[in-house]
Formats: sequence, C-alpha cells, structure tokens
Amino acid sequence: MEKVLILCDDSVNTNNINDYLKKDKYKNLNIVISSSVSDIENEDVTIVIYISNCQRYNTSLEIGSNVVVNEIFKKINNEDKRILSSFSTNYYLMEASESLNKPISIVNASSSTNLLDEMYNKYSCLAYNENLYDIFDICSKLNKKVSSILKVVDSPNVNYDDIIEIVLESLL
Repeated sequence: MEKVLILCDDSVNTNNINDYLKKDKYKNLNIVISSSVSDIENEDVTIVIYISNCQRYNTSLEIGSNVVVNEIFKKINNEDKRILSSFSTNYYLMEASESLNKPISIVNASSSTNLLDEMYNKYSCLAYNENLYDIFDICSKLNKKVSSILKVVDSPNVNYDDIIEIVLESLL
C-alpha cells in the first residue's frame, strides 16, 4: 500500500502531527511520521515530504514565512549538482496553502554552506538547509517523489503548526 512519509527535522514536534491526525478529516490518511532518514527506504513509501527550517540568504524572505523548495543545489567535488522536487507534490502543497489562506513561496535552496553568495547569484537560491540535498538525493535514487516545506527562522524556537496543517491538507 502506498504511503506518504512526513520526514521531520528533529526540531519538529511530531506530537503535534499526531494531534492533527486525530481529527476526523485526517484520520484516514496513509502516512508515516518519522525523523529517521532511513525510513525513506521503506518500500511502501512513494512520496516524501520533508518538514524543517531554513536560513534565508537575504531579506526577500521574511523570518517566520514558509517556503516550498523547487530545486536544491549543492557543490560536490567542485561540481554544481541540483535535484528538482516533485512538481505534483509541490502543486498540492500550494493548493492546500491557498485553501487554508496560509501563504507560502516557492524557492530554490542550497545545501552548500560555504558558497551562499555563489548559489544565490548563480541559481537564485533564497534558502539554506544543510540536510535537504542529501534527502532529495536519496529519494531520487529510490525513484520516490520528494518535496520540502520549510520555515524561515533566525532562532531555534519554531512553531510548525501551520506547515503541518498545509502538509496534511495537501494529502486529502
């Protein structure tokens, strides 16, 4: 049976997701909630949605705003690598955000820490998350759809409730 893996950064309180899943409209969703990257390898998982936070490259992204990743970039052995997210999964996330009146932006992101200016200038990367490229890479190699919705932060105290609601609504 096909399942959606909601892969959460360690900073995401998965108890909040479980509280949402008790609501009637979400209780029949076929999802796995985890913070273990190894769960991507589960045969039943066909779609992975990664929930985490990100840093912004410039002030075009406001602190506290939510973003969906279009492309993720990383420099590996002096070569620029990129992976596209799932267009269909991103579409459903955007639709859910509109229906809930919770705005999100679609951005390119980078996982290369030492090349922020280069990634911004070359690929219009507006966000940075160190784990994102590796997660997308694993999904790509396993032929799984992958998307990510991130909260732009400047502190470790983050409330992900709006992101959780968008993700769950996108799966209805």
